[in-house]
Amino acid sequence: PETDFWVSQLADLSVIGALNSGSRVVDYHDGDCGSNNSQNCFNQGFTVPPPPQQGGRWPCGQLTAKGIAMMRLKGQLIREKYCNFISDIDNVTQVHVQSTNIRRTIRSAQSLLAGLFPEHFVNVDADNQLSSSGELLPAIREVLVCHQAHGLAFPDGLDRQLFAQICDYDAWLWHQLYGKMEFCRASFSAGVQRIYTYLSGIPEGTTTHKLSLFSAHDNSLVAFANALQLQVPRVIPPYGAMLIFEVFRHRVTGEFYLKTLFEDDEVTFARDLTLRHVLIFHRHGDRTPVLTSIGSKVQQTHEETDFWASKVATPEQIELLQQTAKTIGADPSQPPTIRPSKESQFPYGLLTQKGVEHMTAKGRKFRERYGDFMGGNVKTEDVHVLSSSVPRTIESVQSLLRGFFYEGQNTQIKVPQFYVHTYTHNVLAPNHPLQVFNEIELIVHDDVVSLRSKIERGAMEKLSLHLRECLGVPEDQPLSWTAVRDALTCREAHDWPFPEGVDQKIFEQVTVYDTWLWQRLYHRKGFCHGAFKDGVKEIYAYLKSVVNNQKEVAKLSFFSAHDNSIVALLGALQIDVGAQLPEYGTAVTFEVHEDVATHEFYIKPLYEGEVVSFVGHHNDPFCPFSHFESLALEFLTVKA
Repeated sequence: PETDFWVSQLADLSVIGALNSGSRVVDYHDGDCGSNNSQNCFNQGFTVPPPPQQGGRWPCGQLTAKGIAMMRLKGQLIREKYCNFISDIDNVTQVHVQSTNIRRTIRSAQSLLAGLFPEHFVNVDADNQLSSSGELLPAIREVLVCHQAHGLAFPDGLDRQLFAQICDYDAWLWHQLYGKMEFCRASFSAGVQRIYTYLSGIPEGTTTHKLSLFSAHDNSLVAFANALQLQVPRVIPPYGAMLIFEVFRHRVTGEFYLKTLFEDDEVTFARDLTLRHVLIFHRHGDRTPVLTSIGSKVQQTHEETDFWASKVATPEQIELLQQTAKTIGADPSQPPTIRPSKESQFPYGLLTQKGVEHMTAKGRKFRERYGDFMGGNVKTEDVHVLSSSVPRTIESVQSLLRGFFYEGQNTQIKVPQFYVHTYTHNVLAPNHPLQVFNEIELIVHDDVVSLRSKIERGAMEKLSLHLRECLGVPEDQPLSWTAVRDALTCREAHDWPFPEGVDQKIFEQVTVYDTWLWQRLYHRKGFCHGAFKDGVKEIYAYLKSVVNNQKEVAKLSFFSAHDNSIVALLGALQIDVGAQLPEYGTAVTFEVHEDVATHEFYIKPLYEGEVVSFVGHHNDPFCPFSHFESLALEFLTVKA
């Protein structure tokens, strides 16, 4: 039945005949087709091209009657837009048309011509140079687009909201793919070369047409836009979407200029952006356990305490870190705020030797990316550092600094000693009782009931009973999924055995569920605002100072915090990174770029080095500062 439906959407043969009567597919034709020529140009010699490809299993992949009508209307609109220019065309050889060797693009070009002119030729490219050679399977989005366009119902379980999300995500995937220059070059270099050769022939005098049409595909447009770094919306082009290049010549100087439009909106080539500042908001490195009490059957023994004591950072490591950066208060005149002290909690909750090494290595990675930006003559004021007042976050950022500014463990390049600022009010740690981690499941119980299926809830209840038995957690006490995850994470990282009855599969199940609980908790605006408004205010105010007075602030800043700090920040600024909790050393980076021409500022957010996006701005990795600011202020003005 669906096949019959799609057959019914195709154009009548009489419509196809009308298109063919006014244009013909040729490979090459050099006859004089001027309007003064009495001989019909169709009777002159031409080389017959290979038969067009169907572009899908018939009737799929064919231009519909709706598509023909739409493209003909597009032709009429172009004629209206360029009516004065087109009226000067008195010879059809002044119009060049090229299409891929796919039937729907040929029909589309013919339909455009039907709206523009009474008769024309369509030069087909037998090598299909305008069609990207990347094999992209349309799958869900393509099917839903066709269903929507022709009034077919979506499959059960799919609605318009989900359809929009699928389109957004697929568009992001396409632009990420074609944004990789190696892939784009391999799949579409022939198409770019063809159009470049054609346009460059205009100032050279080898291209004499006044109008040209190139009929291709959605991924042809995406590949072409990415190849030329055009600032077009990061969407998959809808049916009939057009890139238009208007070529102008200066009457006095004779210079040629190019104006580019996408769907009638002017677009520009790659902006001339310069990096002004890099803000790195990161989690501390590997540490010993914090939540040590998870049940009566899992108590800290002298053996385990000694084991963790052997893992904390060595005095030699700490000495090097202190040489790298000095811990101070809000300014150099104030003493640091460090609480709790290392001595009061030893050996728990402390940065390990492994953590120092890992964070130092991450610092070297950051140097690879931003070393040239910092240059060789680094001053103390070029780097701003703020840390949570906890020892492990202070030592973690000291490790990052050492990796960034030192060539090797003991070889110092000429850099000053930096300052690690701490505040009496620890703004970088979410402000809520530790007990919250024991009761997350109760706090977000309404989400558990409404968002998780009966099967999922049943599986977690079964796992909860098993863990209570293994760990010795009584029924009248909440099971702290976070405490269990934290203990198992530390044990796995240092090869300390899991409690009896707990294996790797259970650890993974606990991690997935606790990740979901955390995201539900910190994505509640009311809770997140109460817990982390001061942290968001600190980040926003600092980035605002960069934009307002960039010449007098540091070039690089580090904000050393915790895993829940990152989850809260992402929730507050509405940055989606998927279902994951920040691992040790995870970094959210905000690059601040300035447009050299307009002096507008942009924020480029990255999560572990991968570009992510703010809600409402998925089409461009460079987000206007004004959009970031609106999200920050929206969060900061939430009423508790």
